[in-house]
Amino acid sequence: MFSLPLARKFERVCGVEASERAIELARKNAESARLANIEFFAANTTEFFQNEELPAEQIDFVLLDPPRAGADGETLDALLKLKAAQISYVSCDPATLARDLKRLTAESYDIESITAVDLFPQTHHVETIVRLKLKT
Repeated sequence: MFSLPLARKFERVCGVEASERAIELARKNAESARLANIEFFAANTTEFFQNEELPAEQIDFVLLDPPRAGADGETLDALLKLKAAQISYVSCDPATLARDLKRLTAESYDIESITAVDLFPQTHHVETIVRLKLKT
């Protein structure tokens, strides 16, 4: 969902999703959109971030959209080790977002902005997007 718009803004985009079927569809969408600067990986996010072949020094932006349970500890460990200059964290649960932000801001990041988006009017569900910047 995020890869195609990001590919229009960035030189290179890596899309990571555990679902093989989602990756197949993403590849078809990128091909239809004639975007050749996207590479897709069917992998667990933690495993992807921990991959020794990942050129960490080239990763300057991470868009993280974890499940309602939030990012697990291993994913946060790997993300903190990666030290991307910026992170956009998309969350559908304020409690897990607060928990994960506590960890990210305590160790390496400052909050740059927070935006709430009401995608489901007249319900209690709100998506929150937090922009984080690596501390200098």
